[in-house]
Amino acid sequence: MIPRIKSLEGNLGIRLFVGLFLFSVLNGAEPADTNYLEEKVPKYRLPKLLKSDLKEAETVREWYEKRRPELQTLLETHIYGKTPTRDLGPFQTRIVDIDPHALNGSATRKQISITIDDKLQLSIDLLVYLPNQAEEQAPCFMGLNFYGNQTVHADPKIRINPRWMAGKSKIGIKNNRATEATRGVYHERWQIERLIKRGYAVATAYCG
Repeated sequence: MIPRIKSLEGNLGIRLFVGLFLFSVLNGAEPADTNYLEEKVPKYRLPKLLKSDLKEAETVREWYEKRRPELQTLLETHIYGKTPTRDLGPFQTRIVDIDPHALNGSATRKQISITIDDKLQLSIDLLVYLPNQAEEQAPCFMGLNFYGNQTVHADPKIRINPRWMAGKSKIGIKNNRATEATRGVYHERWQIERLIKRGYAVATAYCG
């Protein structure tokens, strides 16, 4: 049985709850002096560019040669991980599906298998949509997805990701595998048809 602190029961507990609620509301409210006009921004001075030893990077070259590598190391250590440095050899690509009439004829869908290392069985399944109305090479939005290519659009021809993934039953992940129920669950995040209509290509792959 978890002991209860009597002093937080009753009237005092309610007051604390209300106080915390009001604090969160006030803290999230927009400050009264918020400025949205650039011409009203007062004069300001940018902070100095400091290196890890807190000494100033006085030249552009010094920043690129000293501070930039420090920032890259921080990102590798604490956020993104280290980029592989060894030569993985030539990539092998294979188009496993192509449909020039996808999305009601507005796009060409390509599904490409990219093999990075046969021995390690490293491969990437890349999904690409190309706008059919583009007269030249289209600029492309590229991004990783977290639950398989089939989640970015309800297109029934998108191959369902067979790989292991984190459990999320509410979108249709069962036993750490994607099912038909996951098809198109994140289409609003990607807006593929809107991008195609505006002349952009879209490319995505599962991050795992």
